[in-house]
Amino acid sequence: MNFRTATVALLLFLQGVAWSQESPEIVLQKGHTSAVLAVSQIRSTDLLASVSQDGSVNIWDLQSRSIVRTYYNEDSKGEVVGYASATFAPDGSWMAAIDRTGTIRRISLPGGELQSEFQAPKRPSLATVPQNPLLATDGSSIFYSPSERISADGLFKFNLEGEPKGKLDNSVGTNWWSVGVGKLVVCDFDNLSVYSTETLDLVARSEVGGMAVAGVAFNSGGNKLAVSTLSGLKILDPETLEELADLPFAVDNAQNSTRVRPIWAGENLYAFAYANATKGQKLYRADFATSTTVVSDAEATALVGTSRTDGRLCLGGLGLNCFLVDPISGNKLSLEGDGGGFTSFALSPSGDLFTGGRQGDVKHWSGKTGQLLRTFPGLRFVTKLEIAPDGNHLVAGDVLGQTICWEIESGKKVGSIEGRQRYTSHDETAVTVLSFLDNDRFFRKAEKEPVQLHSLSGEVLDSWKLNGEPVAVDTVGQRLAAGSVQEVSLQDKRKSILDQRFDSAASALLYDSGRLLVGTESGSLYRWDYSDPEKKPELLTKIEGGQAVRAITADSASNLTLFSSGSTYGELVEVSRLGKVQRRVRFEGKGLRDLSLTGGGRVLARGANYTLQFYDRESGKKLGSLVGVRDNEGWVALESDGNFDGNSIGLQSVSFELGGQVYKVDQFLEDYLQPGALARLLGDTEVAKPRTPQLTASTLKKPPKVSIQSPRSGETIEGESVIVELRVSDLGGGIGRMTFSHNGHRLPESEIRRVGEGQYQVSVSPVRGVNDFSATAFEAGNTVESRTERCRVTAPNVEDRPPKLHLLSIGIDEYKSGLALKLATLDSESISNQFSSGLYVPGERLHLTNAEATLAGIRKAVTQIEQRAEPQDAFVLYLAGHGTVVEDTYYFLPHDANIGSDESLM
Repeated sequence: MNFRTATVALLLFLQGVAWSQESPEIVLQKGHTSAVLAVSQIRSTDLLASVSQDGSVNIWDLQSRSIVRTYYNEDSKGEVVGYASATFAPDGSWMAAIDRTGTIRRISLPGGELQSEFQAPKRPSLATVPQNPLLATDGSSIFYSPSERISADGLFKFNLEGEPKGKLDNSVGTNWWSVGVGKLVVCDFDNLSVYSTETLDLVARSEVGGMAVAGVAFNSGGNKLAVSTLSGLKILDPETLEELADLPFAVDNAQNSTRVRPIWAGENLYAFAYANATKGQKLYRADFATSTTVVSDAEATALVGTSRTDGRLCLGGLGLNCFLVDPISGNKLSLEGDGGGFTSFALSPSGDLFTGGRQGDVKHWSGKTGQLLRTFPGLRFVTKLEIAPDGNHLVAGDVLGQTICWEIESGKKVGSIEGRQRYTSHDETAVTVLSFLDNDRFFRKAEKEPVQLHSLSGEVLDSWKLNGEPVAVDTVGQRLAAGSVQEVSLQDKRKSILDQRFDSAASALLYDSGRLLVGTESGSLYRWDYSDPEKKPELLTKIEGGQAVRAITADSASNLTLFSSGSTYGELVEVSRLGKVQRRVRFEGKGLRDLSLTGGGRVLARGANYTLQFYDRESGKKLGSLVGVRDNEGWVALESDGNFDGNSIGLQSVSFELGGQVYKVDQFLEDYLQPGALARLLGDTEVAKPRTPQLTASTLKKPPKVSIQSPRSGETIEGESVIVELRVSDLGGGIGRMTFSHNGHRLPESEIRRVGEGQYQVSVSPVRGVNDFSATAFEAGNTVESRTERCRVTAPNVEDRPPKLHLLSIGIDEYKSGLALKLATLDSESISNQFSSGLYVPGERLHLTNAEATLAGIRKAVTQIEQRAEPQDAFVLYLAGHGTVVEDTYYFLPHDANIGSDESLM
């Protein structure tokens, strides 16, 4: 062991679904690409759902601020159909959405299971920027208006299975409408009308001429109706429409007469500026003490909004994604989709993997170890990449037409081809073909450009006016084919270009023994003897099912291998040279493209959401996936048995879906983080298979469910202490260790008192302002932790306690084992006497030296400070003494350390 003298100073600030599948899954998710139509908290969890015009539903994990699942509204062909409107059940347990074809689907959340599907009586009218929802629900019925302003088409009512249950006729035209508990309110140009959601009978009507209503909203109890106007907010009794409160703007509407939408958070009322307002508009707040509507410190410009149980507001708009606003503190939490992922890949002759990314990165992965070896920068969205036959050079092109050639071993850039300076259209600029003729020359083609032959430096050596892709090269016969299909000699440009047409566009080309094999978009395989221009191509076979042939390889003298793919699966088809289909293997997965064989005999493909998917060639079984996150600075490789590998950025950014729950990756680090996962996926047999038990929904030890019973999020609390009541429910794995944190400061477990079966209490001293409580529990083995349950309350009247600075300084010159130093004790004493901060008042200050600094003594000192520290405090730990590194982890040696072996140190 290599012992080192170490002086370490650490400043520690005190802080803190359901998809049913048997094997763990990890999926890279995109953000929305169009306007957000609706947002909702899912039950009382840290999950948020958002629905977009682009046909996607995102499930967000607020703890990691990442998307853990995306559902797409797909038709029978697997094509995504955009949504026109959406609505959520009051508790967020399901959503209903209508797409542009008029189909209404209701799905469960967060699981995504289809609950019901039916056709609306009329297709929705579509708006670029929706002003009003077309769908609404009270939890037991679904209401639908074909247009944003309820017109002569009326308002339709359905039960949750889609059966018609009534229609509200309207001949005037409605500006705004909303559904609450038992009530439906509509506002036309002159009247505000309330109807029963049960019978659609009129309950109350009031004239609103000149009020300029901008929005309406019921509170959660359904006994108050908020109305926003250009002059302020009003609260009405929905039974009688009598005015309960008039809350005019405290000053003239300084936000340029912006129309605002009301939104309730418990009994607090707010209003946010509509999306077409000036950017940076502030959130309005109803001040009941002064009977005015005032401007808060929080920014909130959105299309739609709702409130969470913790009092924060969930908003979504034209910014494509969502954000949370704390109306008390003004803090804003943005939720943005990930920009990572793989757009292309290539395999080297040695079995290494090269990937091109959405952010323009090209990465080199070892086929032997699975580790990332190098990143090649300089491009934008990478569209193609290729490796030279000898494995010495790499060439890649991007969406702008830029192309770079590197020497793989050194990473040196040896040549480049300029593209456009800015993005205009993918079809006009992107590099679509890269193919090496030999080790020193490669073909390149971009849309609307000829096929060009380049040197490694990028110099143009020759060109041919061939249209389209794919491209095939016959290096022996010196022939070139492209598109659907044109074929030409590379040696004699005087010879004319041969044209040939097939049953559909060519999608794969391969030269084979003086003939050209052509795969088509309709699943046909042709053989063309181009030496006889008058001879028609021979149809060898047509794949049943009609999926496009994406690639052709010649496995042996007698067989060909075709790779085909469509919207929902890919396929390997072995065909004899006489055209007889020998074997078909199916690979389940949406949007599979670029299917290829790895050097280890695995099938690799680009999958949905820019992932790479790995399959067993013989059985078609999915073996795992590789994902890139955070602009591909992070990565994770996951095997289907649960073993995974990745870097710190990747492991901190993703979650696993397993057996009806979403889990943080760190819950499985101890048992399932296994280096070499990517190498095993690529098929390297020299990388040992881990002996860990397979991670499945059946073998998983499920953690308990934790809920905070009292206080409720959004409450205002009084007094110098509050009792937080917890309920912990055993889900089959037993109940082990529990944690409770206050504003990120974890309290000692001894503070959590058991008061009954599954019932616990924690006594907390709140701080002035916002107080965040969070709790978790482990299963009986203390290895898998539950999702965090959170609660946020405010305490405006408690004593304002200034933050304290706690210090534990440790210096060891004399060790029980005989190790010795000279200045560690003196250094730690100096820190103990002199360390201070103008931001904090002094707190606990403990100084341990030599025999006092045993493992037990250090633990006792930390516990002593932990018991006295409060959430607003800071803790400094100063260590001076011997230390060592074992398996990349630094260990400080206490006075009584046993230095016999690495194991004894840990």
